[in-house]
Amino acid sequence: MRKLNGSKPPGPSFTEGPLSSAALQQINPPRPYECLEFQRDLERLSAEYDIGLRVVWGPDEDQFNFDGRSLKKYRLIEGFVEVKKGDIVRRDGRDVGYIHPSGVITGEPPSRGCVLKPDIEYVQPAMDRWIIEQRLRDDVAKRQHAAARYAMVEQVLQYRCLNCDHEFKPDGPKRCKRCGSPFLQTILTRGRKIDALGPFPAEGWWMALLVVGVHDSDALCCNHFADIGKICIGSGPRMPDHRDLDIVLQSLAERDSRAVYRDLDEFPRELVEKSAAALTEKLIDRDDAHWDEIRKEVGEDIALLLNKQVAPTFDIGASTQKSTQKETP
Repeated sequence: MRKLNGSKPPGPSFTEGPLSSAALQQINPPRPYECLEFQRDLERLSAEYDIGLRVVWGPDEDQFNFDGRSLKKYRLIEGFVEVKKGDIVRRDGRDVGYIHPSGVITGEPPSRGCVLKPDIEYVQPAMDRWIIEQRLRDDVAKRQHAAARYAMVEQVLQYRCLNCDHEFKPDGPKRCKRCGSPFLQTILTRGRKIDALGPFPAEGWWMALLVVGVHDSDALCCNHFADIGKICIGSGPRMPDHRDLDIVLQSLAERDSRAVYRDLDEFPRELVEKSAAALTEKLIDRDDAHWDEIRKEVGEDIALLLNKQVAPTFDIGASTQKSTQKETP
């Protein structure tokens, strides 16, 4: 097995948070090697099981999204972080030179009267992992892509009266400003339509099948990601090998054993009916257990009331009789 850029794995580990100072210095590192042999193994499986498979390096994969703004496909955060590229030399309000972090000066060097301003670029951190992807069938993917391609943004929240259809801004009492009715419907009006996904990719639509990573023997990384509701990507990167091929083979075998995985257009009636029956049985068992608990508690209370050997701690009849005697003149 080849070493990963010497003794250290490529890129930062984000298990402690993607915005640590160490991580910022190594955001989106280049791929450490080419997985040509592993890709050939995937291509053999692709031909055998009639499915597109490939391995990609996470930081290399961009995704057209949000009105033409490019986002990382396997991003670790939704936003961007500032990374300093160097300094810009300015004279009389003009950019006249550039100083790289290595100290190399491009253009005019600084002189009296010049000012330096930091040259910042905004970068979106992506997971530094090898990822095995599968290609969705074009007929299915194109249909889903077309349904989600366009979106409305910058919409305005308003109320619509269900009584008189009057629309108004929610800037006062939650009653219709025209008829006073409290029965209102929340609606979104105006806004701007954007191309959120862009045209369908010429290479097809690929999605993650498996994230290749080193997992801690004590499951520390798995527990960390489970606590934040995420799929574990491991504590560090590693080169894909036969273990990952075994997982892919197991997934393909599972796909062939169930129609819901084998044919995306076929309604999984059998699977749905089995799941519904199992859920119904579970609810019935839980309901029976709940009623058994109630019967037990009520039965214990009634048994104490009817047990003659247990002396009552408070005689309601005697107390009422004494109170009545006091009130009688």
